[in-house]
Amino acid sequence: MTATETYIVDTHALAWYLTEDAKLSGVAASIIERGEQGDLTIVIPTIVLAELLTIVEKKRAPLAMNAILDWMISSRGVTVQSFDLAIFAELLRVSDELDLHDRIIAATANLYGVPVITRDPALGNVVRAVW
Repeated sequence: MTATETYIVDTHALAWYLTEDAKLSGVAASIIERGEQGDLTIVIPTIVLAELLTIVEKKRAPLAMNAILDWMISSRGVTVQSFDLAIFAELLRVSDELDLHDRIIAATANLYGVPVITRDPALGNVVRAVW
């Protein structure tokens, strides 16, 4: 990750941004918007995409995966990070008290030394969180 300013985004933060939900803080919305414009980098772990797919399929949010894909493609500062061997190795160092998806998000953030956009207090206890 080469951008000066980089953030990992959690599933709920991204879903709330895409649906313009009032649950999203102004700080979080501003950061994601800056990533959308290309002023910084927003990294979406593949586990976040999988969780979004579940949310969409269970109709828990008024989103469509094709629209999310189009948004990612058109957003200049948004990138996707695969769940690879380096992240798996870091995952082994993350507290097993977190759910697996949160452990993967935390491992991604820890590996790259960047904060996570999240309201989740459990995740915020093991990574640098912004909200």
